[in-house]
Amino acid sequence: DSGDVVVVPETEVFTPSIQLADRDDTDGWILANIQQYGYYRVNYDPQNWNALIKQLIKDHTVIPPVNRAQIIDDAWNLAR
Repeated sequence: DSGDVVVVPETEVFTPSIQLADRDDTDGWILANIQQYGYYRVNYDPQNWNALIKQLIKDHTVIPPVNRAQIIDDAWNLAR
């Protein structure tokens, strides 16, 4: 133990919001952060959450395994 003190600078939480054009396909879904390219949470609108749930029930293999885990992790953390 050298006794050194490391000062960590204060950081801000950046919460970007992306608005997509209205979709005509009510059964379609959008998946962000493909293959968990970045480390951030994704919160979809209720319509997209429901579409993702339907897709996971119908054929979960369409969504890559890492993104299936991401969807579960995001849902649990955003529900807090």
